[in-house]
Amino acid sequence: MAAKHSGGFTIKFRKRKKKNSGKVDTASRKNVRTAARSSQGRSEKYSAKPYVKSAKTVSKNTKTVSNSAKVSSSTKNTVAGNAKAEKRKFNKWLVFLFAVVAAAAIASAHLPEIAETVSLTKKGTQANAKHAQTYLNGVKIDGISVGGLDYDQAKMLIENSVNTELTGNALVVKSTDGNKRYEYTYDSFGIKYDIEGALQAAMKFGTVEEEYAADVKALENGMVDFPVYSYNIPKITSCIRAIGAANTQTAQNAKCTYTNGGFEITPEVVGYSVDTDAIYKKAIELIDARQFNQEIEFEINTIQPSVTSADFAYIENELSSFSSQYKGGDENRIQNLRNACSKINGTIVYPNEVFSTNDAFNPCTEANGWASAGTIVGGKLEDSPGGGMCQVSSALYDAVLYAELEVVERHNHSLKVGYAQYAFDATLAGDYLDLKFRNNTGYPIYLESYLTSSSVVVKIYGYNRFSPSRRVELENKFIEDIPHGDYVIVEDPELPAGETRIEVEQLDGKKYELYKKIYENGELIDTVKVNTSTYRPRDGEKHVGTGASSGNEDEDDNSGSDEDNEDDEETYYDEDTD
Repeated sequence: MAAKHSGGFTIKFRKRKKKNSGKVDTASRKNVRTAARSSQGRSEKYSAKPYVKSAKTVSKNTKTVSNSAKVSSSTKNTVAGNAKAEKRKFNKWLVFLFAVVAAAAIASAHLPEIAETVSLTKKGTQANAKHAQTYLNGVKIDGISVGGLDYDQAKMLIENSVNTELTGNALVVKSTDGNKRYEYTYDSFGIKYDIEGALQAAMKFGTVEEEYAADVKALENGMVDFPVYSYNIPKITSCIRAIGAANTQTAQNAKCTYTNGGFEITPEVVGYSVDTDAIYKKAIELIDARQFNQEIEFEINTIQPSVTSADFAYIENELSSFSSQYKGGDENRIQNLRNACSKINGTIVYPNEVFSTNDAFNPCTEANGWASAGTIVGGKLEDSPGGGMCQVSSALYDAVLYAELEVVERHNHSLKVGYAQYAFDATLAGDYLDLKFRNNTGYPIYLESYLTSSSVVVKIYGYNRFSPSRRVELENKFIEDIPHGDYVIVEDPELPAGETRIEVEQLDGKKYELYKKIYENGELIDTVKVNTSTYRPRDGEKHVGTGASSGNEDEDDNSGSDEDNEDDEETYYDEDTD
C-alpha cells in the first residue's frame, strides 16, 4: 500500500508473506519447551505469559518434568497463537515509528506551505461563518431594511439600490456678480461612500456584550440605520470660512491728525462681507440630499464707514480756545499738567458722542504718568498722584462752554481754587465726580491741548453751527456768603503754653451762578444760566500750646488772619484731586 503527501513524496509499505501457514514453526516449538522448563527458572524473550503461568502451576503441583511434557495439543496451539500476536504488535509499532519520523521530515521541508494552507482554511471558515449570519430584524443600511438577510444578500441589495457614482464637482460657490467662483471636489468636503464598512458595522450590531443593552434599546426606538454615505463637517466649515476671509474687509473711518499747525486727513476704507452662515446652511442642505454639481450664489455686502473724509470738511474751524496760568517751581505738578494735556490732545469726539474726562485720565497711578504733587485735603497739604490735573479739566470745561457744546456732567470744587474764578472750575474725583460733554454739532470735533511755559491751553476745532457774527461771554454772579464757624482748637504739646498758631485759615463759603451771554452783531440777544456753584466755608484750625512756657506771653500769638482773600493769588485746595 502507498500514502501520498501533498508535497509529492510517496511512502510504500511492503506486506510480509505468510509462510507455512497451519504449521507450528520452530519458534513456537521453542516456546513450548521453554514453558516446560519453567521450573528451573529459565525464560525466553517471546514467551507467552498465560502459558508460562500454567507451566509454573503444573511444576508446583507435580514437581516433575515428565508431567509438563504431557501438554495437550490444544495448549500448544494457544501458545503458538499468542507468540504470533506479540510479534505482529511489535512490527506495527516499528512501522508507526517510521511513519512519524518520515512525516516530520516532510512537514519540516514544507512548513510555509502548510501554514498558508491552515491560514486559508481558517479565513475560509471565518468567511463561511460571517456569511452564515443574518442581520437582526429592524436593522437598516442607508435607510434600506436588511433584517433576516445574510451578508451577500444585503450587499447585493445595497449595491443595486444606492447610487455611489461621484462625478464632476461636489459644489460650486460663486458671487452674484460673477467675479468670485470657488469649485470644490468631493475630497474637499470629505464626501465618500463605504458600503463594506456599513455592512460590517450592521453585522456587528447586537453581538458585543458591553453594547447589547444599548443596541436593544436602539432597536426598540427604531433608530438603527447604518449609512453608507458620509462627509466631513470640519472640511466644509474650513472651505466656507476661507470664502468669508477672502471676501471680508473691515470698514475703517477716516482719520484726522493735527501736525505742524495743520490738519491731515486719512481717507476712509469701505468694508465688505459675505453671509457665510447662509452659504454653509445651503451647502449642508445640498450635501445631505446628495445633490452634487450644484451652484450656490452669495452677495458681497458693502459696509460704509461711519466717518468719511467729508465729515472733516469743517475740522479746521476753531470753535473756542481757553488758557489757564500756572506757577512754576513744583516739577511734579507741572508733570501732571503736561500728562493731563497729552491725554486729551488729539482726541476726536464724533457726533452725539459723550466725552468723559475721567475715562481719559484714569487710572490715577504713577504707572499711568501721574506724579505725586501737593494737594490740600481738609485744608492741609498732602502729596498724592495726579495733583494738578483739575487745572486741565477746568480749562477744558471753559473751552467747552465757549464752543457751546452740551455739558452732561460737571462739579465745582468744595473750596475756591486760585487758577479759576468762582463757577469756572471743574473738579474730578475717582469715578464719581467727572466732567462730561456731548458733541452736538453734527460733525466731528478735535481737541487740542498743550502746556506752555506758563499756561495750560485747550482748543476745540470743528463745525461752527452759528453765524460768524455770534459771540459768547461768560460771567459769574455772586449770590451769597456762607459764614464760617469758630476755629477748631487743637492742643499742641510741642507749642509752649500760652502760645497759639493758626494752622488752617478761616474762609467764608460762597455761592455763585454762571451765565452765558450771547451777542449777535455786538448786540446782547440772550442770557442763559450755566450753573450754580456752592463753595463751603472753612472754619480753620488753631493750635494752642501745652508745652513748657517760653516766657513771651506778652507777644501777639495770632499769626493768621480770617480775612477772605478770594482775589489774591493763593490757591485753596479741597479733598478732591485738583
